This record gives sequence, structure tokens and C-alpha cells, in this order.
Amino acid sequence: MKTCIKCGNEKELEEFGKRKNGDKITFRKECKKCLSLYQAKIRHVRRLKNSEEKICKISEKRCSKCKEVKEVDCFIKNTNNYDGFNHYCKECAAEEQKEIRKRRKEINILYTKEDFNKICSNCRETKNSNLFSKNIHNVDGYCHSCKECVSKKRRTPEEKAKNALYTRERRSGDVTLNLKSKISCSINKALKKLNLSKDSPTWSKLPYTPLQLKEHLESLWDSWMNWDNYGKYDLNIRTWHIDHIIPQSKLLYDSMEHPNFKKCWSLSNLQPLDAKENIKKSNKLVDNNIKPLQHTKKEK
Repeated sequence: MKTCIKCGNEKELEEFGKRKNGDKITFRKECKKCLSLYQAKIRHVRRLKNSEEKICKISEKRCSKCKEVKEVDCFIKNTNNYDGFNHYCKECAAEEQKEIRKRRKEINILYTKEDFNKICSNCRETKNSNLFSKNIHNVDGYCHSCKECVSKKRRTPEEKAKNALYTRERRSGDVTLNLKSKISCSINKALKKLNLSKDSPTWSKLPYTPLQLKEHLESLWDSWMNWDNYGKYDLNIRTWHIDHIIPQSKLLYDSMEHPNFKKCWSLSNLQPLDAKENIKKSNKLVDNNIKPLQHTKKEK
């Protein structure tokens, strides 16, 4: 048993991480749970520090691998770096990942067996390799934790809170990603109401990109609108929603290939609207010049 210096609780040694101190292997002073929460806070502070307002405004950057000076559009965004972009350009990063995957596959072929026993790093039980998920990043080709332990961990309140915090951090620092996620969720909810399911990725069926949608909405903004007051539910702040000019209830469809689906989610049918006005409008047609399209019944 060992006492964590962060939470003060006495826990089993298995709940503490190990680290090498010279020739000796010792346990950390804080438990894995407290260490994980601390690291999450550090990442959050780092992302805020390197947010769009504080990131160095540069137009060009030198790739650390090919040594060529390229425009910043050729680099993947990374808020952990001081300038907000990766050290490698997209081409070099893609080549590097291909080489890494190739080396890992070669190692896995040498070490992976068809059927063998493996110790779970979480429950410390010896189980058959079939009870572990495959992972090419590890030498033996399987995850360190068994499927049962991974499933339990994902359902814990701490893990759910950690995942929610990570998602909020990513979306708060990237407007396009936030917009992409919210539109995908809205389409998924609309499909579920019609007892339909997706047959392909959401954005592959839309005739525009998240960036084009962002530019379209910004072109229709009122003077008070911005991305800080989008989609929030705060009585003290004036907010706005993405509104369907022709309501979704007036455009029925039986698949994502249906013409009504494309009309419903087209740029011409989406507009920024005050949250209170959007709630009052509900599923009504405000403009009398717009005629609702005929409903199409799903074939049995």
C-alpha cells in the first residue's frame, strides 16, 4: 500500500506508475488518476497559451526534415508548438508515418504468434491473446490491457469527464472542427428521428466543406454575431443558432442520397439566426415567398 501525495488516499501499488531511478525501479509519489488529471490541466493551459490570439502570426515556415521554406498551409496545425504548426510539412509527415507503419508491421510479423497468453497490465491476469484488441504500435501486435478492462475504464465517470474535457479543448481552439462536429451531430439526430442510419461519412454527402460553411455563415452575420456567442445557452448573452430557412420537417427524405436531404442541408438553406427568434420560429416558414416542398413517403 502507498499514500498518494495529491489526493491523500491510500491505494494499492498497482495504481501508481513506475519510473526508473538509476538502477532501481521506484513508484511515483502520485497515483495514476491524479497524474492523469494533472497532465490534462497542463495540456489545457498550454493550448490556451498557444491559442489563435497568442500564436505567432507567420506566413511561411521551414520544414525540419526537407529544410524547404513553405507556406503555413503546407503544415498541420499543432497548438503545442509556439507557432501553432507541426515541425514537418504535410508531405514529409506522411512519408514519415508510412515508414513507421512499415517498420511496425515487419516487427509484428516477427514477434506476433497465432495464439499465446498475455498478462493484462491493468488486472494483471494471464489471458489468451484473443481477449486483447490488436494494436500494431506494440511489439506483440496487441494492446497492453484486455478488452474487459478497457471497456470498464471507458464507462467510469472519471474517464468520461476526461474525454469530455479533451473534446471541449479541441473544439474551443478550432472553430472549423467545432462546426464540423455540431453539423454531424445534427444530421445524425435528424436521421434517427426518421429511423434511418448513415451509409457513409456525413461530410462525404454534403456539397461543401466545413470551411466553406464557416465562410458562408460569416457572410450573413449581423454586427453582434461572432463565434464566441454561437450555440450557447446563456440568458445573459445574446446568442445565435444555425437555422434552416425551410424547416427540416418540411423536407422529408428516406436516404442521404435523396434530393430533399441535399436541399435541407445546402448552404442556401442555412443561415445564422438569433437564438430566441429561432425558437419562436420553430418549424414554420417565415418567408411567404418560399413554398414548402412536397413530402416524400418512404417506400415499404
